[in-house]
Amino acid sequence: MGETMIVAGTDRLWVEDTGEGPPVVLIHPGIHDSTVWDTVVPLLEDLRSIRYDARDFGRSSASTQPFRAVDDLLAVLDARGLEAAHLVGNSMGGASALSAALEAPSRVLSLTVMCTAIAGYPWPDDDPDLENAWAEASASGDPQQVAEVSARIWCAAGTDAALEAQLLAAATADANHDAHEQDGPEHWSRVGEIAVPAAVVVGERDVASMVTANTDLAAAIAGAELVRLSEADHLPSLRDPRAVAEVVRRTVARAG
Repeated sequence: MGETMIVAGTDRLWVEDTGEGPPVVLIHPGIHDSTVWDTVVPLLEDLRSIRYDARDFGRSSASTQPFRAVDDLLAVLDARGLEAAHLVGNSMGGASALSAALEAPSRVLSLTVMCTAIAGYPWPDDDPDLENAWAEASASGDPQQVAEVSARIWCAAGTDAALEAQLLAAATADANHDAHEQDGPEHWSRVGEIAVPAAVVVGERDVASMVTANTDLAAAIAGAELVRLSEADHLPSLRDPRAVAEVVRRTVARAG
């Protein structure tokens, strides 16, 4: 219990394991690290909350070899002695949770995804000006420029100094992370296979394509609960932590 570092190949992942009760693994988005759950964890006091920093993010080491995010997630379960857990993922973290539900369904007790990436989804076009700004920022290789465009795209509910620092740190991490991360499974054509209790959280202030994709995802997973948060953008745990905690609790309870 508490904080520890686990080995993932030649790299190391920072993991925090707190509380007692059914195990819930919280997986952060690609524009933040695991501190995105700081205000949610205290609201899950009767659950065992496990969160970790992905390679290159937060307190984990920089990636030095090819890896798949889903394998790292399963390595966290192994390191904590868990045959299965309830998974909660935001954006990039949601993609890892979906991958686990498809590749290792026996290890997933329930699934809560928020503003999640969905491999293979036919993403509609968004604002062409923002898409062009993102392309230019990415091509520049300037983390500060990437962070500023990330704020415009993903943070419609606003930023403060702490969030701006997280966006910059994530932008700095991305180049190395993307150089080593390998593709996980395709999701969209297979999400109908997911049979565990599931919930999909949509931030109504997120980009339009993300709202559409996650709404479609909820419809494609049998029995999934769709939760719309009117004041949330791409980061529901920062914008409405109590609502996020309530969704997690409901989904865990449905799993029995």
